[in-house]
Amino acid sequence: MNPKQSYDALVLEGGSLRCAFTAGVLDAFATVGFNPFQSYYAVSAGSMALTSFLSGQRKHFINVASQLVEDGEFIRFTSAFSEEGLMNLAHLAHVVRSSDPIDWDAAYAAIEGKRLSIVAADCETGEPHYLHPEKGNWMRLVLASCTLPLLTRGRIQVGGRWVFDGGYADAIPLNRAVEDGHRRIVVVRTRPSGFQIERATLDWL
Repeated sequence: MNPKQSYDALVLEGGSLRCAFTAGVLDAFATVGFNPFQSYYAVSAGSMALTSFLSGQRKHFINVASQLVEDGEFIRFTSAFSEEGLMNLAHLAHVVRSSDPIDWDAAYAAIEGKRLSIVAADCETGEPHYLHPEKGNWMRLVLASCTLPLLTRGRIQVGGRWVFDGGYADAIPLNRAVEDGHRRIVVVRTRPSGFQIERATLDWL
């Protein structure tokens, strides 16, 4: 990557705790002051890593992820496939709200005049929704993009539609960035190149 080139969009794949890699990339960007992007596209946990980056809080995602893994409240194998779900997103929201809060003023300031799209999948159609945060609903959109059928508790409604993890509708929203007119795009992956979710898996979910 040549920092002198004019990149205009950033695309982040999801991947739960694999997004610690994404957070490391973004922390490196922050360290050298690299943020030429006019548009951001993020999926699932990638949207949480992006939120930490835009708030200017280096190592925030890593700190939150470490706390979630260590405190035993986020992942509970005894609750897998129950109504409670394997992953407790309410606890994630609690940590971000109280234990290690996001600087929301800085985050909203960072996207002023820019485009931020958080991807979620429509529960009925499976089609992607590209959600744009407004004052007060950013974290709700992040949680919506992270909600996994059978693995997390409950569903989230956004704009009158029930939605879930955006990775099932548009795991790497590169085409969306191109449709929006971008050509110099940075994509951060969390899976090997060529990895695809089997259609049968999507149908089962």
